Amino acid sequence: MATRRTAGRTARVEQTPDGAEQLEGAEHGPQVEEAPAVEVATEDLLIERPDLGPGAHTLVVAGQPIPVELARLPRQPREQEGEG
Repeated sequence: MATRRTAGRTARVEQTPDGAEQLEGAEHGPQVEEAPAVEVATEDLLIERPDLGPGAHTLVVAGQPIPVELARLPRQPREQEGEG
């Protein structure tokens, strides 16, 4: 095992079976983060948007994904015309 000094930093370098060099303890491949599960609206929803002003809502139609940034905001089912 060798050490290499680059830009004022020292790193341990090891040789792989095929003769290439890599940093000691380096894992192969990119680190992949799992994406959060996307919630899908099962019915038409009105999501409260206090950031847009009093009484503002965003409509999410049934079958569409609910944006992650809106998922924690209060919501209510959209009233359909002819109901009530």
